Amino acid sequence: MAEIEYELLLDRDKQDKLIAKIENIFNTTLHKVSENIKVGNKESNFRQCYSAIIEVDDDDVWDMAFAISQLKGVRDVEPNFFIPEVREEKPKSKKCIQDPDHILGWHKIKTKFKEAEDYAASQGRIPGGKGIRIGQLDTGYTDHPELKNVLKNEGYDVYKGDPDPRDELETGLLLQPGHGTSTASVITATEMKTHHGDPLGVAPETKFIPFRISPSVIHIFRQTILKGVLKALEANCKVITFSMGGAPPRKFWEIAASEAYEKGVIWVCAAGNEVDWVVWPARYPQTICAAATGFSDFPWEDTCKGKTVDISAPGHRVYVGTTWQNGRSCYKNGSGTSYATPHVAAAAAVWLAYHGKDLNQYPLGWQKVEAFRYCLKRSARTPQWWDKEYKKLYGAGILDVERLLKVNLPKKDKLRKRIFPPRYNRPESISVNMVHKEIMYLTLSAEQRKKLNPDYLLSKASKSAKAALNKQLSKGDVRRKSDKKKVEMLKRAFLVGV
Repeated sequence: MAEIEYELLLDRDKQDKLIAKIENIFNTTLHKVSENIKVGNKESNFRQCYSAIIEVDDDDVWDMAFAISQLKGVRDVEPNFFIPEVREEKPKSKKCIQDPDHILGWHKIKTKFKEAEDYAASQGRIPGGKGIRIGQLDTGYTDHPELKNVLKNEGYDVYKGDPDPRDELETGLLLQPGHGTSTASVITATEMKTHHGDPLGVAPETKFIPFRISPSVIHIFRQTILKGVLKALEANCKVITFSMGGAPPRKFWEIAASEAYEKGVIWVCAAGNEVDWVVWPARYPQTICAAATGFSDFPWEDTCKGKTVDISAPGHRVYVGTTWQNGRSCYKNGSGTSYATPHVAAAAAVWLAYHGKDLNQYPLGWQKVEAFRYCLKRSARTPQWWDKEYKKLYGAGILDVERLLKVNLPKKDKLRKRIFPPRYNRPESISVNMVHKEIMYLTLSAEQRKKLNPDYLLSKASKSAKAALNKQLSKGDVRRKSDKKKVEMLKRAFLVGV
């Protein structure tokens, strides 16, 4: 037996009776995930989110979720496992790197942040994203000199419920302490200068607020993402940068993406690394998805790719600040979509500051997000090899902030609201949605991710999941395929529409 935390999404009506019923049947206590907030004049969906700890056998974790889901008024329920993130490239050495691989600040030079700042000033507009609040959901801040201007007192440690979002630099297997410092320094760095003598950070005059949602980049807990987004909204952040991601997707993540979108907050997410498909929440249509390129403008070889990518930005061998386990502040050449993401988030802040009151022409929050996406894609720089096939995989092109500011704002009637894809219908015996999520979780969390076979999946699945998978594997077109092809087919099947 184990104590498992479950996340529940309840209907708005008659919640008190439903909560009492759940607590009585399953011998537990429900807790609100967060306080109520409003999006415009509309009450937020956050008020529907609850958590509960239930004692259950390891083999029955998902069967318990299904049992709870059968109660009228329960819209969704999921066990709160940690999500294994598709992680970034590890540094080859733990020594501080004194020199970058390329021209110092090449990532800022190629994306034309300085030219955008000069252009904004020449037009009498606010340059450099000055004053725009960017919320970062990551492992927290450290005392690195490149983070000296972050608004740590306005941040929050969602993971521990602490007002101080400091990165505790935890050590251990697969942990990456200082990840929040490295990704933040892309935006905030002022001590180190580029080859042209400008601050290394692409938008250091923004107001940068760290929210710690995890002790490590590879241990992402679903509730902390939702709570982190809520904290960022409460702090009046206009942009959120999120250099994490994983699978399977969660209902709470959908709610977080929807709330930010409806409120007009631009949420930029990393496409992910090392697999051929985009991870969540970057995969959601309401977010802005960033893939990674290198110094030569070619996509980084390990960037995730797919039709949900909006834009690419520098993310391979980017010179950033970092902090090791002993607290020592130094620098490294970082690789991963983790570093492409803050470039795009900073560009969003620059765009918001430049247009200012002009954005009032969009009465609905989501219209601001879509107006940014419109300008972002139309301003993208496309090398000669960036053809239609590249655009299908790596987005409209490479980030160019100067051109971003020169694109005329679209009329509101040209913008279309993005919605989530339809979810699977629930059959009588088992939630297909839950089975898909369970198998995807098992697939991606195993150390032998690339060596899995259908028999392994079946050996780890619950009884109900085994029945569903055996039915799938018994189909003639599947039976004739090799184990490797079966696994790939199953992965694709479980990814679509989940």
